[in-house]
Amino acid sequence: MKRLYYGLVVAAGMAMGMTQMTGCSGKAESEPLVRTTAPVPAIETPGRKAESVKSQTMSTEMRYANALRLFDEGSYYEAETEFEKVCGAWPKFSKPFKHLARTQLKLEKFGEALENALEAVELNPKDGTIDNVIGMAYMELDDFDSAEESFKTAIQKSPEFPWSYNNLGYLRIRKSDFAGAKDILTEGGKLAKAPATLFNNLGIAMEKSGDMEAARAAYTKAVDLDPKHASAALNLARLGGPAECDSTTAQMATESR
Repeated sequence: MKRLYYGLVVAAGMAMGMTQMTGCSGKAESEPLVRTTAPVPAIETPGRKAESVKSQTMSTEMRYANALRLFDEGSYYEAETEFEKVCGAWPKFSKPFKHLARTQLKLEKFGEALENALEAVELNPKDGTIDNVIGMAYMELDDFDSAEESFKTAIQKSPEFPWSYNNLGYLRIRKSDFAGAKDILTEGGKLAKAPATLFNNLGIAMEKSGDMEAARAAYTKAVDLDPKHASAALNLARLGGPAECDSTTAQMATESR
């Protein structure tokens, strides 16, 4: 029954489609979701054949490390295959299932990602970063209510993980709840590892709420953290360049370092 339900969720999500807001990143934990195409079949060479033999004989620990490396490199199809093998070998460990779900989000396999993330949270109910992945899957399936509850749960379980605040704020922006987005993103901005994306989204929430000076301050903070953050740089330039932070923003900036 559980698999049938998630299948229905997938169908409903795909039928409803998805809406995007320009300038809001906040997708996967460290980078936005990317659109992918099917891999080109590899031509077998002696070197590739040796790699295939090596892959078949590597330990589960080595395979897990290799899967993480492939994910970081953006080789999501290969990473998915490796994570699936690790999950088969380690069926009682949550992290391989969580990372498999993250990989499947990159591949736009949202229903499968949700199923594997739910498997992970059953194995480790205390890890809020898993609930964050669940929330991302629900959000991609346009089940915004379930996504919001998952992000809230993620924050309760793992309050020092900034991406849950970012993703909840991003979701509220998509729902045009700019006041709610501003509140949660301001809270997340106080964390030591708050990313530039969070401050860019905070700037969007401030701007949509009509507070242009606070928006400029947030965009400035985003660019300070990541000078290559294109969305924040464009948003800041659009509002007229760097802002002078007031005391409230300066305190938030100090606490977020």
